[in-house]
Amino acid sequence: MLEPLNTVVKNGTPKLVRNQERSVYFILLVFSPVLLIKMVAMNQSKLVQYRRALNDLVDEIPHETTDHHPTINIDKTSIDKQRNVSQALDSVMPPLDEPLFYCSPWEVNVDDWWQSHPDWEPAHGYENDTHTCFHPISNPARATFYRQVYETQYLRHDCSEMYTRNQIPAGYAGTINYLMGAFWGAHRDGLPFQVTKHWSGFRWLYVPPYNLTLYNNTDQAWATCPSEDFYCYFLPVSNCPRPHRKWEPKRPKPQFQMEVDQDPVQREKFMWLRHYLTRPRQHVRHRLYKLMKQQNLQLNQGTPCTWMHVRRADAMTEKQHARNFYWVQDYLTRGNISKGETILLFTDDNTTIEEVQGLHPDYNWLYWKRYRHRGEAKWSAHLPSNNGGHEILVILAEIELAGQCRKGVHGTSNLVDMFRDSMVIHQPGGLSGIELIQIDEELKKTRVPAKDFLRELDAKLKAARKK
Repeated sequence: MLEPLNTVVKNGTPKLVRNQERSVYFILLVFSPVLLIKMVAMNQSKLVQYRRALNDLVDEIPHETTDHHPTINIDKTSIDKQRNVSQALDSVMPPLDEPLFYCSPWEVNVDDWWQSHPDWEPAHGYENDTHTCFHPISNPARATFYRQVYETQYLRHDCSEMYTRNQIPAGYAGTINYLMGAFWGAHRDGLPFQVTKHWSGFRWLYVPPYNLTLYNNTDQAWATCPSEDFYCYFLPVSNCPRPHRKWEPKRPKPQFQMEVDQDPVQREKFMWLRHYLTRPRQHVRHRLYKLMKQQNLQLNQGTPCTWMHVRRADAMTEKQHARNFYWVQDYLTRGNISKGETILLFTDDNTTIEEVQGLHPDYNWLYWKRYRHRGEAKWSAHLPSNNGGHEILVILAEIELAGQCRKGVHGTSNLVDMFRDSMVIHQPGGLSGIELIQIDEELKKTRVPAKDFLRELDAKLKAARKK
């Protein structure tokens, strides 16, 4: 596997250089959203050939700029020319032992290309400040599955028979899981699925109001769109029209959920489909890249890790689930985590950060520097920063980071489903190659008032500081 790439500039030309003892140069060849940029290892003589071909090709491609994203407008003649150049360049390329990567400037919107190439995915470790990159999905079964989903959703379907489901005013994981009930049923029936337009006045809590006067000059303008819903952040799941419906006319058959619960193959496909549903748009991925770089939370390749999800804040206000605030020691003990191990800590509460710093300093803790609640919060307190776009980026970043670990330790939370999906996607062996440990099955039987928990925590921290 290639190591992450650094960007260097020589004579005004950006190149990508591998962090290895042997320097192998890459060139970015801009084709279009149809073919993107072909990035291959080559020696200096072949680099000259590529530069000449690149100059000839770029002159032939008409560019068109919109108010929001520059795009490339390609007619059939241009596509044929690109194909001919691509074939010519392929003929001078040495055979590669490593997979190809396609890259494109962040300023060129390639959402439509990715939508029509579902068997590719973002190559997060290879993106840099100027370019986003894609590579083929390495799992043939998942790649085939995504092509089948795309064909049903975009190519071979009758929209009059589609499943639909409206978006509910819930948190991230609750919203996604609600939509997945109908999406999975549509998939099993071989029918398209579409998220319906919401009722009048609905706005997803993570999306700022679509008011250009209010948000045009703020850091939240990027996060809103006319629909004020799920699609402000994620690729459209279908090209079927979005009707105005509050409730879906079709409901998935009961056996569909049973097979997810009982059949490991179908369970893994369900996770793949949920991951497909939440493919971020390019402007979201660009901001996500910049946030993760700013936070510097990327793990080194191959570093063993465990993620730990500690939900406090509103955990005790949802009475029907009888959740508690649990001690970090409970997670460490039940998760069989040894001192010195690297732990990605995902939490909505500052007391958790205070607890690991004061009581458990002998672990390698990694966590976001962000605004959090402290102590008990109201139910559905999903926006501690009061910035929905930022909260979405944090969630997506945590999901991405969770995929780098083989083990996760957690209490009851819908968000754990998303962490598990990422592990299944990224870890060798898929579902059989990961370990999830839920710590609260026994602990949640006895409720401890949040105020009592925090009072005891403050006492323990005070005692630790005196030592």
